[in-house]
Amino acid sequence: MNKRIRYTKDTSGNNITQNYIKNDSGHEYRAGFIASGKAGFIKSVGTDTVHIQLTATSPHKIKIKIKKSLITLGCRFESEVRIAKIKDEA
Repeated sequence: MNKRIRYTKDTSGNNITQNYIKNDSGHEYRAGFIASGKAGFIKSVGTDTVHIQLTATSPHKIKIKIKKSLITLGCRFESEVRIAKIKDEA
């Protein structure tokens, strides 16, 4: 099961996933989006050649579309809960 999708910038300025993302049948995928954040892609690693092009209006929305598309390809992610930090008032 995959944890969280983290992105790094490559030499051309695009953001690409740091790790390969595996689905239940063992296929590995790599995802990313261009520097402007309005177009994204999913590529399979190895012999399987699934290429998905995505578009959105912001980098945040493209990340959501990438994750949803990976889930439809059979990738599973651990549920993530973020806890808000409470500031102590003294």
